[in-house]
Amino acid sequence: TDAAGVTAASDQATALDGNMGDLKESVADADTTKASGNYKNADEKVQKAYDAAVEAANAIVAKEGTKADSAEVQAALEKVQAAKAALNGDSNLANAKQAAQDAIDKLNNLNEAQKAAAKAAVNNATDAAGVTAASDQATALDGNMGDLKESVADADTTKASGNYKNA
Repeated sequence: TDAAGVTAASDQATALDGNMGDLKESVADADTTKASGNYKNADEKVQKAYDAAVEAANAIVAKEGTKADSAEVQAALEKVQAAKAALNGDSNLANAKQAAQDAIDKLNNLNEAQKAAAKAAVNNATDAAGVTAASDQATALDGNMGDLKESVADADTTKASGNYKNA
């Protein structure tokens, strides 16, 4: 009803518009985020929290449901940002790689070149399944190397046997 009221309403609309712009930006990269290793390797609970925050923000952006005020938009923005920051896939992958590296170091039958190759395979893995596959491959090779060592360890005994001498 007066100039001050018009200015306040205009300022409120401008603030809401700014918050809506920020909210749109926060969900604009949701597909990129979901395609990242940080999302893919994150704990399921953390992924679901991010998905829920993005879904709620998208509902506001799409103007579904009730009219959200500036505070609700800001809260949704903060929730998306916090959920994105909480994604722990990168640290999960790093921890899995370190555990695999430590396990490879403990394999006694591999030579240094084999250990280096196994560690390189672990480092090149982009997800937990790749780390597990590389670690499993190293463990299998370690077992095969152990079997090979055993089979050549008795070469002198075999050469001294009558079966060898009479062959």
